Amino acid sequence: MSYSNVIDYGNFPECLSIDYEDQDGRIIGKFCGLSVIFVNIFLTPETKEILTSFNLDVNEPSVQTVPQQFNATISMDTFLKMDKQLRDVLIEDVPYVLSKYSMCVPNACTPREVSYFFLYGHLDQFSLIIFTDLPCETKESNTDFEWGDIVFIIFLVLIVLAMILSTIYDALCQNFKTEPYHPLLLSFSILYNGKKLLHISNNTTEQIQCFNGMRFISMMWVVAFHAVSVFQVGAVGLENYPEVVEWDSSWTSRYILSGLLAVDTFFFISGFLLAFSYLKTATKQGPVDQILKVPKMYLHRYLRLTPPVAAMYLVTITIFRFLGSGPTWTLISDLFKTTCKKQWWKFFLYIQNYTDPDNMCVNPMWYLSADMQMFILAPLVLIPTAMFIKKRFLHVIGGLIGLTVLCIICPMLIRYFVDEAAGNIYTSHERFTNFVIGITFGAFMRMKKEKPFIFS
Repeated sequence: MSYSNVIDYGNFPECLSIDYEDQDGRIIGKFCGLSVIFVNIFLTPETKEILTSFNLDVNEPSVQTVPQQFNATISMDTFLKMDKQLRDVLIEDVPYVLSKYSMCVPNACTPREVSYFFLYGHLDQFSLIIFTDLPCETKESNTDFEWGDIVFIIFLVLIVLAMILSTIYDALCQNFKTEPYHPLLLSFSILYNGKKLLHISNNTTEQIQCFNGMRFISMMWVVAFHAVSVFQVGAVGLENYPEVVEWDSSWTSRYILSGLLAVDTFFFISGFLLAFSYLKTATKQGPVDQILKVPKMYLHRYLRLTPPVAAMYLVTITIFRFLGSGPTWTLISDLFKTTCKKQWWKFFLYIQNYTDPDNMCVNPMWYLSADMQMFILAPLVLIPTAMFIKKRFLHVIGGLIGLTVLCIICPMLIRYFVDEAAGNIYTSHERFTNFVIGITFGAFMRMKKEKPFIFS
């Protein structure tokens, strides 16, 4: 513990494998996790002081006072708000440290009994301990199906059945060299859709080949960042935590820890492709025709994005908890499920990155929310651009550059005057600069394609 190795979940599979039965009854292993805050007895801070340091209200229902050493018992939803600095025991004058342990007990024990046994039996010499209960789990946990799970599983079975029947029909049509009765009958065919997915089109002037490399590099960057962030937030134990802290502050870590910027690549590409494709036909249309086309653009965008997003949502609130196992899996899956059920309407309106960024359903979906919001604002830029770019090209490009500068200044002013957290990376106005830069380059490349520039 003195080396910041404060996480020990024990042997999760071994605990769950315990299953003993005799004439007195049956005992199966129950794995219970514990998150314990050890308080420095030399600093002896007050409970209210600790809770206040994390912006927690000691009078809220989730914080309960209990007798003797235990000044507070904090529920998991409140506990998750706490700062990760609890883990670092090497910081001077820090009055507490967060440790995570586990106990393997008979299945008859309740989480509350486990907590009190742990505290009274081993840690009664400490002046103050704040603890929170984590879900306990046995091998029979997560075996009960709710009605929502059953309905979604039936839906998946029907989809698989449709794929099988459609593929068989497609194979028969190809074998007998006959045309399908209706194209819809091939909609779920693996053969038909597989050919379309695996088809590589010839290089055309409408394709920007370098974007494929940009996407790949950025995706690997995002994966690397998230792989490292799992260790930084204290989700898993580390034997060399001090070395990790030292590495975090070194220049060699910048290429991974700056992974928050990797998403900007996709906003740039999104803005570029939108402008590049929009200006292909919009420059030949009047402003009224363009404005009348906007609702259709919005509807097409929503209908194209929402089906896979809805599938992800349904998986999260139904069968997601059956897809994994581990010391904290039940906690994570239940948290996802509860949050998504509560935030469903914000999720499908693509506004949760603004309404409640700290409690989003499927956190990575913030990108789609921001991208949708930028798409909705895009006609305000694209329509004037399409109207004047052919006649006043330099003026339009200059205006787009000015808009880019404005998009840089506005978030800075908002942070300064509104006191918005600088770390709020989910809002569209924080990322809109990259989208506008993409629009600028997209407009430039479209005009360059139609009328190549000659530099003398």
